[in-house]
Amino acid sequence: MDVPIPQLLDAINGWAIGDGALYTRLATALGDAIEDGRLAPGHRLPAERQLSVDLAVSRSTVASALEELERRELVARRQGSGTYVRSITRPPADGRRELVHELDEHALLRDLSGGPVASIELLAAAVDCAPEVRTAMADLDEHEIRRWTAGHGYVPLGLPPLREEIARHLSDHGLATAPDQVMVTTGAVEAVLLAGRLFVEPGDPVAVEAPSYIGALDVLRSIGGRLLGVDVDGHGARTDQLAALMTRSLPRIVYLIPDFQNPTGAVLSAARRREVARLAAEFRVPVIEDLVQHDLWFEREPPPPIAAVDPEAPVLTLGSMSKVFWGGLRIGWVRADPATIERLGRIKTVTNYGTPAIDQLVSTRLLPRTDEVAARRREQLARRLARLQDAMRTHLPDWTWRSPAGGLSLWIRLPAPDAPALVRAAERHGVALATGASFGLAAGDHRDHVRLPFVAAPDAIAEGVRRLAAAWNDVARGRDRGSPRAVVV
Repeated sequence: MDVPIPQLLDAINGWAIGDGALYTRLATALGDAIEDGRLAPGHRLPAERQLSVDLAVSRSTVASALEELERRELVARRQGSGTYVRSITRPPADGRRELVHELDEHALLRDLSGGPVASIELLAAAVDCAPEVRTAMADLDEHEIRRWTAGHGYVPLGLPPLREEIARHLSDHGLATAPDQVMVTTGAVEAVLLAGRLFVEPGDPVAVEAPSYIGALDVLRSIGGRLLGVDVDGHGARTDQLAALMTRSLPRIVYLIPDFQNPTGAVLSAARRREVARLAAEFRVPVIEDLVQHDLWFEREPPPPIAAVDPEAPVLTLGSMSKVFWGGLRIGWVRADPATIERLGRIKTVTNYGTPAIDQLVSTRLLPRTDEVAARRREQLARRLARLQDAMRTHLPDWTWRSPAGGLSLWIRLPAPDAPALVRAAERHGVALATGASFGLAAGDHRDHVRLPFVAAPDAIAEGVRRLAAAWNDVARGRDRGSPRAVVV
């Protein structure tokens, strides 16, 4: 199979930017695209003459680049047939099998070590550790620890005191909940995984917002879900499209982020929440509402959860400690009817037997302080959002966005579909960020968008935007030089 010219141009977008001989830069870009899977093994590259025309370079530049790739054993050149991408065999690293990801689209996977990804990170929508977390850790008393460390320690549904606190927290915020309606999970993503395993078989349709949270999309894909997109506008997910999907495809589950949707920042309106509850009840399709950012509103709290609209509708409500307190505290939860909680608990039992007890004990102490800590967190985030927007209006006036009413990040539209090239250029300037494609359902989605969190320190945000502006200038110069001359996404 031949590699289409538009696909190749997209894979090496911005290749001419940088130092060194032109053929070396071309070989490096093609090699990177082969090694991370953007150019698939066995596919034939366009002919040298065609590449020279489309890349606006001499044929000798193309030939030298292909010779370099052949030397590196990334391509095989066959007389009279063409140049083919070779399969890459990677030896295990430290006894572990390596996984190859399209790094431009999965930027959060670039460094799993826990260290800094770049000198300035505008990548993860994750807050720093609230001081209350350290205090709660230090304040665990011996009696409490002895009580809950007795026995084998396997409690799939979660420690009773934490389930009680979660139920109280939800009830106090307008969603009447009993402890037997709660299961503790190791982060909210595990709740998505467990719900997916409960309701979805490989090949089943799953309705999701488009774009949506990369972690949930990856989980739903990993269990074989066939993702069907529902567009997001200024009022959240389009319920007219969801209703059409219900009629046409009857998805097994629906995954939505009603509050400060990740990545767009949209809030699902009260009217649309009522419509989602109605559709869930009518079609008996479970809806997963991910409310991990619910407490991060700036001026007005979002409407009540979908589950509060109709207690009989099959709605699973997710929450987490990560967005108010700290992502390192791996505590999430799912709230549903008791029968569903019991079924989820059985699946969790064969997955990990339960969430770490110490994290649960710490969270039991922290949950009653959520409102206090969230209020301080909101003030901090509002200031940092203002700093980010001011810096962008100064240094990147052609970029556009809708100012969010809460949450952790901006969804930004670029003047051209150059987000992958921007990410690579930004790395050279010491900034890490995520392309819009990371949150899309199909290759090529949202190549004209990036997501920028506003969680870093104000000075880091300002400096990061200055560096992004320099990176964007690099991309624009590469585009103006005709390298590549056309980008099709």
